[in-house]
Amino acid sequence: MDLLQSYGDKSDEEDGEESRREEGEGKGKGGGEAEEAAASPDSDSSSSPPRVLPAKSAAPRVDDTALALATAGTSCSLHRPIDPGQHAVAFNPTYDQLWAPIYGPAHPFSKDGVPQGMRNHKLGFVEDASIQPFLFDEQYNTFHKYGYAADPSGIDYVGDLDTLERNQALSVYNIPQQEQKRRRIQMKAAPAEEDPDTAAAPDPDTDVDNPASEEWILKNRKSPWAGKKEVVQGELTEEQKKYAEEHAAKKAEKERGGEGRGDRVEHVDKSTFHGKEERDYQGRSWLAPPKDAKAANDHCYIPKRWVHTWSGHTKGVAAIRFFPKHGHLLLSAGMDSKVKIWDVFNSGKCMRTYMGHSKAVRDICFSNDGTKFLSAGYDKHIKYWDTETGKVISTFSTGKIPYVMKLNPDEDKQNILLAGMSDKKIVQWDMNSGEITQEYDQHLGAVNTITFVDNNRRFVTSSDDKSLRVWEFGIPVVIKYISEPHMHSMPSIALHPNSNWLAAQSLDNQILIYSTKERFQLNKKKRFAGHIVADVLPLMSGGVGLPAWRMRFALKMKRNLVLHYSLRQSSMSSFCLRNNLTTSCSSADHNKKSKVIVISGPTGAGKSRLALEIAKKLDGEIISADSVQVYRGLDIGSAKPSVTDRREVPHHLIDILHPSEDYSAGKFFEDARKATQDILGKGRVPIVAGGTGLYLRWYIYGKPAVPKASTEITSEVCSELMDLQRNGQWDAAVDLVVKAGDPKAWFFPENNWYRLRRSLEIIRSSGSPPSAFSVPYDSFREQLDLRLSGFSSVNGSSDLNNLQENPAKDLDYEFICLFLSSPRVALYRSIDLRCEEMLMDPEGLLSEASWLLDIGLHPNINSATRAIGYRQAMEYLLSCREQGGKSSPEEFYAFLYEFQKASRNFAKRQMTWFRNELIYNWLDASQPFEKVIDFICNAYHDQSWELAVPESLKMKKDNNGHQETSELKSYRTKNKLFIGDHDCHHVLNWIRRTQAAISSMIGDEECYNCLDQASFNNALRKKSFLAYFMSLLSMGYVVLVSN
Repeated sequence: MDLLQSYGDKSDEEDGEESRREEGEGKGKGGGEAEEAAASPDSDSSSSPPRVLPAKSAAPRVDDTALALATAGTSCSLHRPIDPGQHAVAFNPTYDQLWAPIYGPAHPFSKDGVPQGMRNHKLGFVEDASIQPFLFDEQYNTFHKYGYAADPSGIDYVGDLDTLERNQALSVYNIPQQEQKRRRIQMKAAPAEEDPDTAAAPDPDTDVDNPASEEWILKNRKSPWAGKKEVVQGELTEEQKKYAEEHAAKKAEKERGGEGRGDRVEHVDKSTFHGKEERDYQGRSWLAPPKDAKAANDHCYIPKRWVHTWSGHTKGVAAIRFFPKHGHLLLSAGMDSKVKIWDVFNSGKCMRTYMGHSKAVRDICFSNDGTKFLSAGYDKHIKYWDTETGKVISTFSTGKIPYVMKLNPDEDKQNILLAGMSDKKIVQWDMNSGEITQEYDQHLGAVNTITFVDNNRRFVTSSDDKSLRVWEFGIPVVIKYISEPHMHSMPSIALHPNSNWLAAQSLDNQILIYSTKERFQLNKKKRFAGHIVADVLPLMSGGVGLPAWRMRFALKMKRNLVLHYSLRQSSMSSFCLRNNLTTSCSSADHNKKSKVIVISGPTGAGKSRLALEIAKKLDGEIISADSVQVYRGLDIGSAKPSVTDRREVPHHLIDILHPSEDYSAGKFFEDARKATQDILGKGRVPIVAGGTGLYLRWYIYGKPAVPKASTEITSEVCSELMDLQRNGQWDAAVDLVVKAGDPKAWFFPENNWYRLRRSLEIIRSSGSPPSAFSVPYDSFREQLDLRLSGFSSVNGSSDLNNLQENPAKDLDYEFICLFLSSPRVALYRSIDLRCEEMLMDPEGLLSEASWLLDIGLHPNINSATRAIGYRQAMEYLLSCREQGGKSSPEEFYAFLYEFQKASRNFAKRQMTWFRNELIYNWLDASQPFEKVIDFICNAYHDQSWELAVPESLKMKKDNNGHQETSELKSYRTKNKLFIGDHDCHHVLNWIRRTQAAISSMIGDEECYNCLDQASFNNALRKKSFLAYFMSLLSMGYVVLVSN
């Protein structure tokens, strides 16, 4: 109540006047009393209380108004200081208090607090702000013209809100084009209403096409700052008018897409039907697929043979597209400005020709159902055709050349067209309305490809700017930009069937694989190279040939297809050349071919045993592809099948020659092919088993046409090499052959006199080295499929000439080629044990080597004596004979070590050879034998084209891992049979007993009856006796032949 009572009904001004009046009265009264007290010092002090006079201060009074309110008559602040950070004051300060001067030092660098100064103003509150001059002028001029402007303290507007709503918040600087056009029309209409003569005058701002007209001169000679009414300062002369007319004609022709020659020819959209009738007796259109055609292709085969050629275009073919789903029709775009559609299944003839482009057709694209298609030409037009009737539904153009076009694959978006243009843009049309709905303009070069990914929600584009860009469909913003300094332009991109990968043909002669996942990352493990010319076909592309790759096997080429030798470089996604369309097929008649199983592997891998078991299951016969098993008497060292096995399963090309005769790859080809025909004639399965790589290569791919040498040339060559061979001058003989014309003779195995002699015979007979008659193996290229062959790469112009001289031909049989191997360490241990087993019985390998020496053969003089095992054994027995049949255990173990080492090295060379023979599928010999047999039998009965080896049976044929490499480096032979000196006593005793009485040195007059009558007749029949006779004479032997 006291607080309420203290408040009265008087206003603040009245209260202030009363307080000032009372204060003045108090001052006057107090002053009189003080003077009276001072004048009467003798007055009684006890009559009144003592008075204290106010103290005098010499310091100036400082007003602290900004911090606290000062009460009049006091020198200190009675109120609590004001917080500078608060936004409200609990009292009403007066003007004098707010604008009183501030005393005291100020910090020169401080921007906050009291030194910043007061921001209050008589008209408001002063606040610093930073704004760009353009934005300020925009709002300033907008406010003065329209009466509204943007509120700088927020997102609202201030001023005339009705005008704001009517103008849609436009400023003076962002008037839309439609509004500007409307205002120009109004400005032009205003003078026309006032003065009709002025309206009839030409407007310099209108578009004028004829440079010879005065209007064109008026428009183009007018300065941007000049007025609208500018008179022509002079007339053109006749020469200038003539020149201007010619220039206008050329410009108009160029804009229409012509070449500026002659008058423009109007191109009428039309088509011609070439079939018998457009509908059959049942009313079905010629476009309908055949009843026996499947709606999907379950397997994709590599082309194997030339099937058909469609001829009709007068110029080159730029692109081809199969009819969707069924592929019974083929659409082709020609450089002769025509589009043709061909029948594939039945007649193979042209069904309809579409004519509407004035220049070459660049690209074509079917709709999902194939009833319509698009064509893009160099005349800058995109035409939408009805496939059945040949009518043009609509035409689109931006005035630029369309390089690629794609329809959105979604069924509900088949009206959306995307076209990559030469002006770096991707234009999106709505074909229903004919309007451009979107433009994607981030590329810096002409757009080459458009590929939809991620369920058609995104698409990838490539350009001449050497970059890949990923877009969200309908949003012109790049979500992924791929560009590296080492990248080249990618003129063709194909999508994997599972939509997870993109194959891009790069112009640096390789195919790159990109993921279509979120990151769109390059798969560096899958890089396909092998082109001579940077062509454009993903997974089927090349220079002179078309190497086809299988993506599932990284870095492996399937086949090189030579369709035409003059492959042109272009950016079209087709391999059609010249004026024809050429197609190849691999599944048309491959089932008619007979199947042949080829089993190979390194020595000691168990291929002979595997071939035997498969022959029992499939009722087959075995053809040996071993260069040593052809010789009689060499059973243990060549690991021939036993007599029981040979009775159970017939074997061919075993024990057909005497060890003194030579055997070549050409002879094996003839004998093996004849045996194959005999086996197939019996209705049985031919199984070729062996490890001689050259034999198998010739058997699969064919024999080169090497000319036969005459008897005179053979005698001449033997006489030239006889003295060199007798004296052991191998280097001199090689130099003789190299000078004759075969530089590869330097790489022949040492003391291979037969090969050296044969090379010299071929040079003397034909004038060319043997390499000129090599097998057409290079023409088959690299083939990962079992029925096709392999090759690593094309290496130069010489290989190109070889490809042209030896074009690829079809294989004679359907080969199922398998390579049996095991991990290297396990294989080496098996080889070491096998060598020990061959020597454990003295009547084995050593006995056969001793027999070779007894018939007059020396080590390393022919195929039999060069064989691994026999050469080392013969050299070891010769040293024993020189010592009178004596040998120490150390010498025997040294011979065993050399035998094992040579066998391991030979196995390594075999694996290296067959690693490049990509026709083979590698099987792991360490897996259960029954699983391997079942897999091969199932593969033989399988009618499909493709052979898929299970992962459990696959054997890696590439480089070894780190662990296996370390094991190979630390590998040491650990014998299991010959461990100590006592283990070889029985072998040394046999040597002492059998070799002591035989002298290793043969006198010049000693005679050997080397051939009996049957062997002699066989040698004459095979025309090999002369070569063998010359070889014996060259070593100083005398050969007696008895009747």
